[in-house]
Amino acid sequence: MTEEAPPPPRRPASPVPVVRELTLTLAYLGGLATLAAVGLAAAVGTDLLALGGILASGVAFTVAGTGVVHTWVRGVDAELRRLGVGVRRMGTDPARARLRMRRRDEIGALARALDQLRSRFRAALDRERQARREVEDTNATKDAFLMAVRHELRTPLNAILGFADVLLSEIDGELTESQREDARIILSSGRHLQSLFDDVIELSAAVSHQLDLDVETTDLVPILHDVVSEQRPQARRKNLRIRLRAPDRAPLVGDPKRLRQVFTNLVANAVKFTETGHVEVVVRVSDTTLTVEVRDTGMGIPESAQETIFDEFLQAPGRFGKGRRQVGAGLGLAIVRRLVELHEGRIMLWSEEGQGSIFTVRLPVSGPIGADLREDA
Repeated sequence: MTEEAPPPPRRPASPVPVVRELTLTLAYLGGLATLAAVGLAAAVGTDLLALGGILASGVAFTVAGTGVVHTWVRGVDAELRRLGVGVRRMGTDPARARLRMRRRDEIGALARALDQLRSRFRAALDRERQARREVEDTNATKDAFLMAVRHELRTPLNAILGFADVLLSEIDGELTESQREDARIILSSGRHLQSLFDDVIELSAAVSHQLDLDVETTDLVPILHDVVSEQRPQARRKNLRIRLRAPDRAPLVGDPKRLRQVFTNLVANAVKFTETGHVEVVVRVSDTTLTVEVRDTGMGIPESAQETIFDEFLQAPGRFGKGRRQVGAGLGLAIVRRLVELHEGRIMLWSEEGQGSIFTVRLPVSGPIGADLREDA
């Protein structure tokens, strides 16, 4: 079937038909005036010469009035068309288009107002571009600084971690219990500092949209099984039950490393901030969405803190009991949110003080939009 061509765009209405109507109206009025003059002349007995003058005046009035109106309306029509062209140019290139109309009537006032609006828009656009350049320069400087700090500190930090491991292995001699505890503290603090460096770099890359995903078709169940297994020793030390409830398979398109990072953070937090009860990871799969819930019976998060818990450098005050020291810089959940969003997913929170928390992650089975699958050779 042959498709019908779309109708041509309608041109804006022109006042020229109005000119014709005005012309006919003036001609009609002029004719009436002439006939009235003839009747009046006949009634009072005016001679033919005077009657001719009356007729000539009526015709002249009609022609002159029609010409003036016709010229005025055509001028207005041309200016309105010019104004319309200028406005359309402003729509496509507002920074450059100008009307430049010198009329002193309402059309000129409208054109000048539009020119002023264009000038203000251009000034605002220039300010926005300048601010964006300054932000980009600041981000570049910050990233370079972070990378330099990370590089300069990694070498001595690795040495500290290495020697702490050597001390704990007692290669150079047996340690007392007090010395062994000191070495464990050195090792734990060094690893925490190393993790903090990595979190800062990761968050900086995610915020700057420099964090790329290496996506492939993967099964989330083995990843979650490993995550839960890694946290089981810590849960046992606190007498917590920890378990995974999942189907046999939960396939999706995503970055296995980043997904592991997301759920390691959530499950580790659940174990860390739960003193009694259990931690549970529940997986549900539909045709389009994979949902993972990390549930705990911990102290919960105050409602006032739930709005900002995913923000950088913020931690929920309800997650710290009386006399408990705050640990970390509040970057973990911010990174989790960024990684989930990179997968085109969502993360949500339900929590009630004294009852526990549920972090829900929903991921599209098809993976992030526009992602290219990694192909193994």
